[in-house]
Formats: sequence, structure tokens, C-alpha cells
Amino acid sequence: MTAKKRHGSGYDVHAAAQFWSRRLQSVEPLSAVLTYNVPPPLNQAYDTWERKTLQALLPSGMKNRKALDIGCGVGRIAVSLAKAGAYVTAVDISADMLATCRNNASKGKVLKRMRFVQSSAHQISFPNEKFDIITCFGLLEHLPARQRTACMNKALGVMTARGKLFVVVNNKKCIFLKNHYTTTAQKPDGYYVSMVGLDWLELFCKRKNVRYTVKAANPFYAIAHYYIFSHFKGCSISEQELKSICSQAVKLDLQCPLNEKMTEQLSSHYIVEIRK
Repeated sequence: MTAKKRHGSGYDVHAAAQFWSRRLQSVEPLSAVLTYNVPPPLNQAYDTWERKTLQALLPSGMKNRKALDIGCGVGRIAVSLAKAGAYVTAVDISADMLATCRNNASKGKVLKRMRFVQSSAHQISFPNEKFDIITCFGLLEHLPARQRTACMNKALGVMTARGKLFVVVNNKKCIFLKNHYTTTAQKPDGYYVSMVGLDWLELFCKRKNVRYTVKAANPFYAIAHYYIFSHFKGCSISEQELKSICSQAVKLDLQCPLNEKMTEQLSSHYIVEIRK
């Protein structure tokens, strides 16, 4: 499958594919798929939070299960799923992202457990397949509402009856994110980003009659990223010191139980499990 423009949708798939390929060519991989142009410890910490949270949520017996990673990027999640024993289908709109994902799968010695499909998330098609585990991390905020809904419908359509869909959504109520997601339409260079929030996801799940459970949030990481780093850029915080701060923040996010008031106000992202 190749990425093609959908006329009349208001969303140029080809432009989006080209944007993500260019972004990957301009910065190191984690900056390309996470937060652009920030010190490495911030993205490394966020990546650790996502992957370790997912690892704890996965079924104990992942060997030979079928997994689908939608919007795989450089393979952060897809390679982790393969290392856990799953057969993984990695999907991305960008050919360059897929090539990097393949390379990382090779480095991780799981290439034989993976296949790679170039497609936009809202156009995926697996008519004769079902997946036990589906992941969609760092993607929904980069899709306009129509394409986002189509992507979720596609995911549910290929999920087994007892399967699990794990998604990440940003937090519309986070006090730190008010000025970070201001896009109202796809930019000429192909980039699109918006706030999604739990409200949108809850409404979608109610309409589809599926269950959703918030499994994790990252208030301490958000404090480290959007308050300590953003508000004290002028201070002489070394990269090693920032790394220590982020490491402790992620440790707290992984260990502390969810506190509704704290997570609602401070967390930048949620990890949510969806089941039929």
C-alpha cells in the first residue's frame, strides 16, 4: 500500500508523508517522532515512560500473538512488541520512517518477526486478518478529526474479540499545553497537530460501545518538561542534570497510582486501553 492524496478530505496524505520523511532526515530519530528540537534527555525519558508502561500492560504470554503498530515511526513500540515475542505488522505513512523501523528491527534481532506496510493510518486495510494487540502511540494528535475517527474504526475492525487496543492521547486540560497545540488546519508543509483529549476518546468509545480505561498518565514528566525545562532555560542546567530530573520524574510516573486531580491538571499525555 502506498500513501496517496485523498481529494476533498481536507487532508493531504502525500504532503503528510513527505513532512515526516523530511523531519526524520533533519534531526535524530527520537526528536523526529517525539518533541522536536529539545535536549535528548526529554525525549529519552518520555520514550521510556511509554515503552515501560506498555510492557507492564501487555499480556504475560505475548509469544506468537499478532500485533499491529499504527504509526510506527522509527519502531519504538513495534520493536518492543516483537522483542516481547509477538509477530508485528508495522504501519507508517512515511517510507523513510519504515526504513528506519526496519533497520532498528534488524539491530534488535527481531526482523524475522516483523513486516512493514506503508499506509496512512485511516486507510489501513487487512481484510483477512485480526490482531490481538494494537498500538497507536503518538499518532492521533497528528490526524484531523475525520481521519482520526477513521483510524480508530479501522483499528477496532481488525482487533480480535478479546484483543486490546492501546492508544496515547494528549490532555486538553493540562495547564502546560495551552500554547503548544495551536494548529487548526494542515500546514502547507504537511504538518498537522491538535489537542485530542480524553473527552473525544470517551465519546468515540461510547458511540462504538467499547470499554476504555485510563492506564497511565505522566504528571511528573510534564512538570520536568514543560515547567522545569521550559521555564528555566536561562539557568545553567547541564544535560546530565536534566537527565537525572527526567529519570526521577518518569520513575515517579511509573510507580505512583493515578491521582485524578493531579493527572487532569498536569499530565501531558494519557495511555488508554480499549477493549470490546
